[in-house]
Amino acid sequence: MAYKGKTAWGNLARSLQEKLDTPVPFEKLGQDVKGAIANSGSKIDIVNDLTTGGADKAASAETVKTLNTKVSRINNPTNLDNDYLDVYVSSSGSDSSNGLSISTPVKTIEKALSMVKSLGVRQRTIFLKEGDSFDEMLMLSNIHGSNIRIATTGNGYASVKGISFYKSSAFIDISRINAKKTGNVTDVESTGLSIVDCNNVAVNNCEISGATTGILVQNSRASLANININNSSRSTVMVVGNSQCSVFRLTGANPLADEVYFCSASVITGDEGTITAKQKVFFQSGGIISF
Repeated sequence: MAYKGKTAWGNLARSLQEKLDTPVPFEKLGQDVKGAIANSGSKIDIVNDLTTGGADKAASAETVKTLNTKVSRINNPTNLDNDYLDVYVSSSGSDSSNGLSISTPVKTIEKALSMVKSLGVRQRTIFLKEGDSFDEMLMLSNIHGSNIRIATTGNGYASVKGISFYKSSAFIDISRINAKKTGNVTDVESTGLSIVDCNNVAVNNCEISGATTGILVQNSRASLANININNSSRSTVMVVGNSQCSVFRLTGANPLADEVYFCSASVITGDEGTITAKQKVFFQSGGIISF
């Protein structure tokens, strides 16, 4: 198995070009050569001589496959490795972009989610452009396997029409997202943040406004911290259906809401924060609120 480059290499030194004209084992290529290949856009020829004999020249199909994978990653550099995948989203982006850098973002959250769902890496992160507003809900369903994180590219917020997590076993971490509800909405969309049938969700430094129910946690484990909830019209925080929810430093004014915390067959722990509604606390039989 050998590697052979046959085209010009731009501004590389003549000595390097001469070296590239001679077959070299792939494993011995230096980072400067790999970088030159990645930046040149040149075609790479793989020499797989299975006909001339000799242990040093014969290569198995598996070896060829491995080498071709390595070459493909050199020619198409991304931020993807076996551990991490970052996908960038901007309202001015394009879903035909690769989304793998801040300069080549995709346009929709839906596209970004399809990318992170299809790749099995240890840590997946979706970055929404700070200050952008997206005319869509942030909806995650059936997310399993490795962790997934959703945040913004800076310290500010990005806005979406609502947030919904459903039937997911992966650890989900979300921060600096503003869920704004406006106009007439369906029953599903009337909740600013919905967490249903999820194993482990952490929400931190988010804002929710204008929803019928600010936050719904159902049959899930969730941690809610530093969330500002305003103008919920029915319930501010509902925790139901055998859920475990910890709350810390929740704030906001909800003069139309019937209660701050509605707890049924579940447990809420933490601190009550400074969130307000018509009634301070209400919980149904079977629910426990421990502040």
